[in-house]
Amino acid sequence: MQKNQTVRKLALSAMLIAMQIILSRYLGIQAPFFQTSFGFVAIATASAILGPVWGAACAFIADLLGVLLAGTGAYFPLFSINEILYALLYGFFLHTDRRTPLRVVLCVIIQCAFVAIPLTPVWLFIYFKYVVGAAKAFSLIFMQKITVSLIELPIKMAVLVPLAHFVFPKLEKIVGVTRK
Repeated sequence: MQKNQTVRKLALSAMLIAMQIILSRYLGIQAPFFQTSFGFVAIATASAILGPVWGAACAFIADLLGVLLAGTGAYFPLFSINEILYALLYGFFLHTDRRTPLRVVLCVIIQCAFVAIPLTPVWLFIYFKYVVGAAKAFSLIFMQKITVSLIELPIKMAVLVPLAHFVFPKLEKIVGVTRK
């Protein structure tokens, strides 16, 4: 029985990794200093259904494969840190029987306040300065990330609340994943 559940987890992980790559790399909005997508849905689903560790592994693999398959530049490992942290937070807040709207809102706010806004501008500054060779003003990158995060915040909440309430419990039953 344990082997069957591991195979199901691997199959779901592979599907969600593919979904994340398609949603973020091919269907996302890409601009020089602005990038957004619904790729978070796949990682939130992986973390909520499979747990924070599986979700973090899916986030890392999806980020790496996404750059290799459809990236516009070189792989930059610091961006993977954000994806892993997002997945861990999704798992911490949503891998539970009590997936309340409050837990979803707290998860998204904590991601925004402690991952997206403080870390992404630092990674972008390092990327542009040392990898690309074109220094961009940190304050400009920081202000853009705040603006983007404030736009994404209600969108993520509006998408994740119904998913957590309606979709995740049904998907757990379909996949047959049990929590320890």
